[in-house]
Amino acid sequence: MRTPADPNVEEIRILNSENNTHYYQYLRRDRTRAFYEFILADRRTVFIPTMPGLSGAGIAGLDAIFDRRPLKFPVHDIVAWLRDNQKAYLGEYPNPTITAQEIEHALERFAALYPPDVAAAEPA
Repeated sequence: MRTPADPNVEEIRILNSENNTHYYQYLRRDRTRAFYEFILADRRTVFIPTMPGLSGAGIAGLDAIFDRRPLKFPVHDIVAWLRDNQKAYLGEYPNPTITAQEIEHALERFAALYPPDVAAAEPA
């Protein structure tokens, strides 16, 4: 198990639904909180995506939040973790709670504000 050198980096466990195993991953607390606040500051109607999965901009949004995100990890599991852990970073669940579709849409916009960490390109 890796210990993050940056005190702002937090170790979390995310379930990989493809093999039903939890994996340790590392995210930046400050950017995770900023991401949730970003969504709440500009809640938008979510459009139905034309293709399944996240766009390249959405992936860049994840890389802005995570420190060394595994490249082959199911993105929908990461989005589900972000949906399920709002309270830990906001202090309470917003009303209404942030949906997975809002998260996916906001990741694309968030990437424009916070450049991805180069450490996010760690091999899986």
